[in-house]
Amino acid sequence: MKLKKPIIIAVIIINILAFLNLFYIFYYKKASFDTSVKAEVPTKKITKAYSDAGTWYWNNQTFDFYKKNSIKLNKNEIAEFCNIINASHAKYIENVRPKYWIDINLETINKEYILISLKQNKDDGYFFTIDHDDHFEGKALADFIVKHIQFNQ
Repeated sequence: MKLKKPIIIAVIIINILAFLNLFYIFYYKKASFDTSVKAEVPTKKITKAYSDAGTWYWNNQTFDFYKKNSIKLNKNEIAEFCNIINASHAKYIENVRPKYWIDINLETINKEYILISLKQNKDDGYFFTIDHDDHFEGKALADFIVKHIQFNQ
């Protein structure tokens, strides 16, 4: 009888914690996401922009950035690319495992590198990350990148 009361209290506390955990997982995590965060890339410090690795799917066509395709932007295109990135807002992504992606390296004046990973999955559409941090809306960036895909000879 002495253990009955502490066991009942422990069961009640565990149930309350389980309920709070489920609430956080299914509702609060998404509801509390801050969409006002904006992406920031130093436009004037970027000297080179080129694709690294990845596979992209667009208009029933698959682009292989490991061997067959690449992206290399000139100075005006780099400015437009950075403006698109800086105009993007944060986006809540439930499933961060994309089916298709492109890694784009930006090289600065100081020989530092910024990695932009443009990603695509069925549920969340297009989004990108900057150095693997935060997720941002990527539809405009995907439209821009598709216009600049080159076939390697």
